[in-house]
Amino acid sequence: MYERLQTKLRLDRFGYGGDLRCCLCAVNEESLPHLFFECQYSSKCVQLVAVRLGINIPVSDTWKWWNQSRFSSLFHKKVIGEMLCAIIYRIWKARNHSLHNSVLIRPEMWMKDLICNTPVHRIVPTRTETMKDGVTITSNEDMVARDHKLTIFKGKSNYIK
Repeated sequence: MYERLQTKLRLDRFGYGGDLRCCLCAVNEESLPHLFFECQYSSKCVQLVAVRLGINIPVSDTWKWWNQSRFSSLFHKKVIGEMLCAIIYRIWKARNHSLHNSVLIRPEMWMKDLICNTPVHRIVPTRTETMKDGVTITSNEDMVARDHKLTIFKGKSNYIK
């Protein structure tokens, strides 16, 4: 992804010549590091996801936490990895919407879009897994990684003790 997305700063190197301010916060120049790690709008969106997942850490540490966390199974790693991809995709989508339509999607609506329109069936196939605490989880269209309190549901989940 690095240096592949056509941010305003990258386009400027090819003679774009337009306004270089970020479409989401209108504060700094739009670069990849700014857009995904420093932008106030993106930070608010990431914070909403962290709160929804029950992660109680400062928003500035969220990306670092996700990157450095040691998950107990490949299942957890896949769920977190796909969630990060969905967050990045939805931030870029909000940026494009703002750029092309001159309308900024509120972070709360961004979160709703993330929950309702992420293809969860790709992330978590139907399967049964026993977690460390002995709880068996049958996943269909739900996203569950219990050790880290991930509970974003787009369907029904069944918990069996």
